[in-house]
Amino acid sequence: MNQEKNKNKKEIIVMTLSVVILIVAVIGISYSIWTQTFMGTKENSINTGYISFSYTESNTNVIEIKDAVPISDENGKKLTGNTNMFDFTVSAKYAGVPSIDYEIYITPSKQTLESKYVKVYLTNQNDQPLPGFENEVPTYESLMDSNIDDSKVVYKSSLKNSNSSADYRLRIWVSSEYNEPSLSKDFSFKVNVIGVA
Repeated sequence: MNQEKNKNKKEIIVMTLSVVILIVAVIGISYSIWTQTFMGTKENSINTGYISFSYTESNTNVIEIKDAVPISDENGKKLTGNTNMFDFTVSAKYAGVPSIDYEIYITPSKQTLESKYVKVYLTNQNDQPLPGFENEVPTYESLMDSNIDDSKVVYKSSLKNSNSSADYRLRIWVSSEYNEPSLSKDFSFKVNVIGVA
């Protein structure tokens, strides 16, 4: 009986230590990698011994509406120019994991226009709409809340191979439903990417 009791105690101790080590490893790696957000005007990256995640913007990571005229979704999907369109690339370099999951999220920086009138449209850089953007163009207000304070999720995806990348194009415009032309129509936000577990 004592032998069986000792054996059970040893198994419990070994299992407990294994769980604690696993938790410490996961929390340490998660804290050093996944809580990093990437923003700015140049390529930013974070490296650990095993995983490198980088995010490269074109000119700036801010996209804005400034005194724009309301337009239809059909015309909005064709917008060009630095203030209405933002091209960016997400890439990853890693080892030891099968893929890197990430979230593209946006954080408002200036708002005098109600978010229910701001249309947000994401495509690849060949202007092919991504899943969730094929049939209807969502408003900023209708996007899912991010875990990042005051931010909205635009898109979630993953990179399945090390050294792979994905090219995106984000457009915004004032919805044709906006009918208060005398009021200010300013809205801007920062585009960011974060790795997610």
